Amino acid sequence: MERTIVADWINKERVGYWVGFFLSSENQQEVADLEAQLHKELPDAIWTMPDTTQQHVTLFEIVMTFRGYADCPDAIFERHRAGIDAELRAALANQEPITVRFDTLEANPSAIILRGSDDGSLQRIRNAISDKHLLPDGTRTPPDIIHSSLARYVQAVDLEHVRSVVAGHQLKLTQTVTEFEMARIWRMPMDYNTLEVYKLPMSTKHND
Repeated sequence: MERTIVADWINKERVGYWVGFFLSSENQQEVADLEAQLHKELPDAIWTMPDTTQQHVTLFEIVMTFRGYADCPDAIFERHRAGIDAELRAALANQEPITVRFDTLEANPSAIILRGSDDGSLQRIRNAISDKHLLPDGTRTPPDIIHSSLARYVQAVDLEHVRSVVAGHQLKLTQTVTEFEMARIWRMPMDYNTLEVYKLPMSTKHND
């Protein structure tokens, strides 16, 4: 019987650097409503972020809170910041707002997540960074899926039971991404300070 993995790192102060986007206030409320139901059906088993404004999607990590590095995270970030910033701005220069449709709830051993899809824009931006090897040694390759983690586990429970609970719910959201943020995380999972905001140019296309 496979059991969930306890997130013993919640609320620990660790430094990391991240680029991503946050869900809209309407979508945050939808997520909060679902999480309330999950708490009722999985009492004392899951943890969700008390501040729904922190509900996010990771584009890529620069310095990971989970990893051990040879140097301090802040020093590593400063050595890589300029190159990543320049490449990110170049990759976004002609990027129209991105529509992400979230429609799949999944429970894996580490989290309950909401998966989505877009037109390929997010992966193109990720590739612009990873293909030029701009990330520090020790930082993993950006994810190749679009997802937001809705809940972590605070008890080791039967994963199949969690999956059966999650299967009883649906959540379909549409998110229009108009900007990304670069942030310094100082406490996990998502207490942060914004460093940069990258706004996407609005579409100039029109129907003739």
